[in-house]
Amino acid sequence: MPDVSFLENRMKRREFITTTAASAVGLLLGRAASAKDSPKKQNRSNILFIMTDQQHAGMMSCTGNIWLKTPAMDRLAASGIRFERAFASNPVCVPSRFSLQMGLMPSAIGMGRNEDSGQAAVTETMVRQSLGRLFRDAGYETLYGGKVHLPGKMKGIENLGYRNLTRDSRQGLADACAEFLRGRHEKPFLLFASFINPHDICYMAINDFNRANGQAPIGNVDSKTCEVVLDRARKASDISAFVETNCSPLPANHAVPEAERSASRSITSTPDRSGRTSVRIGPRTNGGCTTGLTAG
Repeated sequence: MPDVSFLENRMKRREFITTTAASAVGLLLGRAASAKDSPKKQNRSNILFIMTDQQHAGMMSCTGNIWLKTPAMDRLAASGIRFERAFASNPVCVPSRFSLQMGLMPSAIGMGRNEDSGQAAVTETMVRQSLGRLFRDAGYETLYGGKVHLPGKMKGIENLGYRNLTRDSRQGLADACAEFLRGRHEKPFLLFASFINPHDICYMAINDFNRANGQAPIGNVDSKTCEVVLDRARKASDISAFVETNCSPLPANHAVPEAERSASRSITSTPDRSGRTSVRIGPRTNGGCTTGLTAG
């Protein structure tokens, strides 16, 4: 016997997506509207979806976080809405990204960890109801750029109804999005921009911890990128350019080099209740956005 609540939630999700695609007036959740029946297709909203990786809700200065600065995000929040009770379906990458694209809990495909990706039971029926395909079928131009990291059986973003904008997930993605947004568009678009950062900052803590315990830094490309950028910033005596837009919990035995302590921006180390040490570089940021992360 099918799970009634599961079916109801799936129907509500489909209603939400098709209704959003059908009208620029608002989110008409009370009725099931089809975009193909809309008399004013040309007036439908364009959608830019910006996704960051490893950034929790409190990692913005507008939330009162004193450890970093996020002026661009603060401007978005000040002119939009910040949802304070929105939660990810899973605390790790692949299951959470699956839910975002498919509107299903990871348990629907037997997935609880990234390592379950290979055997995740994704079906073609699920794929046909994916975010990209629903918007594409509603008459939208659908593009995806940046980090993907989805279960293997989903066969990439093209199979989900998107055209690949770029595989770059850093500055190249930002440039590609800007170029696309400046261009001419014959129909409404859904542009999904999936940035990898502030993911890279994690390697600052991991690699420092490894060194403190006589182990080598992580050898993947993201870790090496972090090491190069951090090394350049340290040589410039201002690592705030690297750290101030991210959060970096460090091991309790992490020692801040004297060169960094004498940098032009102040550095303070504060142990938390778990005994780990957080390093703050630069002046405090008091925030100051409206009660609004943003939709639109």
